[in-house]
Amino acid sequence: MTEVHAGRALIKAEEFWRLCADGHRRELVHGKVVPMSPVGGSHGGSVVKLAIRVGGHAEKHDLGWVTTEVGFVLARGPDLVRGPDLAFVAKARVPSPVPSTFVELAPDLVVEVVSPGDTFSEVFEKVREYLAYGVREAWVVDGRSRRLFRQRGAEPMQVLGPDDVLTTDLLPGLSLRVSEVL
Repeated sequence: MTEVHAGRALIKAEEFWRLCADGHRRELVHGKVVPMSPVGGSHGGSVVKLAIRVGGHAEKHDLGWVTTEVGFVLARGPDLVRGPDLAFVAKARVPSPVPSTFVELAPDLVVEVVSPGDTFSEVFEKVREYLAYGVREAWVVDGRSRRLFRQRGAEPMQVLGPDDVLTTDLLPGLSLRVSEVL
């Protein structure tokens, strides 16, 4: 299952799945395992607030599937598996049945919450990668600056403050004040 690319051994998503059985947080970035540290309290709180609001809205209006930290296979050869803090997949695209392993598709929406150990360049590199592999919209929640950054395709990035209200055509009717998820 291991492949060699440019003289380096790279692993495939299936091998990575077996590696993840130990419960440690990591992602597979172009065939290379990248360790991730556990998240802190404010990060976890923001993810739960988002999951409640976004997930509740999606469920109430039967819009699709919302999940947290699920591995999505975004590319093959070399494989790329990312686990966004929160993801939304529109109803028409939700696999049936939902696999018990990684999901092989790009979510419609991803949300990353900035952790104290994250650099903005790392987080926004992930956003660029998500969009390049088919994600339609990405949000970055930064509790330190109390801002939410929103990127859709090639459009200019939006920067929203705590009093701003976020809406998206991916989740019709959702109206989310940024301060609610910080």
